[in-house]
Amino acid sequence: MAVPTSSFRVQIVTDSRLAYFREAVIGARRFGFETGRLEFVDRWLEPELRGDLGRLVRRDRVAGIVAPLHTPAEERRYARLGIPVVNISNALPASTIPVVTQDDVAVGRLAAQHLRRCGARSFGFWGDLRQAYVRERHAGFRDELARHGEEGALWTGAGSDRR
Repeated sequence: MAVPTSSFRVQIVTDSRLAYFREAVIGARRFGFETGRLEFVDRWLEPELRGDLGRLVRRDRVAGIVAPLHTPAEERRYARLGIPVVNISNALPASTIPVVTQDDVAVGRLAAQHLRRCGARSFGFWGDLRQAYVRERHAGFRDELARHGEEGALWTGAGSDRR
């Protein structure tokens, strides 16, 4: 495969303590290394992220950022940089920045399918239904059970209403 003559300089900002974010970093790096289309800056330190992001972008000639943005304030901060940003968090229900993340409805559906295959007769869902991604997982879980006439066997917890 021919390697492009120029690459796109990317800074990945993430919390590597969470498995999902580690996997997202691995996926981005694999794409970059296999295609030669991405060059990873890898210079930003945690204390720097609390400061002037624009200064970091200019200093390291960053052309794009991949980051988990969990709040509207974080989203606005990164959007002001004037470069492409990809959000790898699904915490914001209506992100104004492009989001790349898992299909949470499918996650819930797959969990219900797994439990059904294991022979479960009653089902529980535990999660904070104030979070959009949890509501989507719950919907997929509930819908999969309903598809098999088992929606009455579902209990939903974590301080939320039974839904």
